Amino acid sequence: MVSRSFVAIVLAVVISGCSQPVSRTGSYDEGLTTVKDLQSNVQQMSRISLRPTPIEEKVSGPRLEQHRKEIEGKTEEQLIELAGPMTSSLESRSFAAFALEASVSTSANRIALYLLAMNNFREDVSSEYLGAIYEAIYRAELAKSRGL
Repeated sequence: MVSRSFVAIVLAVVISGCSQPVSRTGSYDEGLTTVKDLQSNVQQMSRISLRPTPIEEKVSGPRLEQHRKEIEGKTEEQLIELAGPMTSSLESRSFAAFALEASVSTSANRIALYLLAMNNFREDVSSEYLGAIYEAIYRAELAKSRGL
């Protein structure tokens, strides 16, 4: 199992690598899984734009329909609150995270998004929640680098 601190470090390197040119000062073993994962993540994240997208591009199915009323029309701040630890329903938290993943376009709530990542729930076995929050963080960092 990968530790949360390792994942946070990888996220920081990916964000850094996507917002500015990466200079290779050392040699990397291209055959290592971690190096391949990092390169893949940098490529994937660099294709993300700040254009809000429909949540259906992130998640679909009957579970989305069950939670649509709960997340539709909410502000970013309201979605952050819904995705936070004070919400008792883990599924509601996850769908709020998916909505953030699809919609963050400024850096206004960047710190709050980091706090969501730090307060991830242990029952997130598939890491869907955390992955959505990480993408929202990346979008906020990208907006910050563009002065938004």
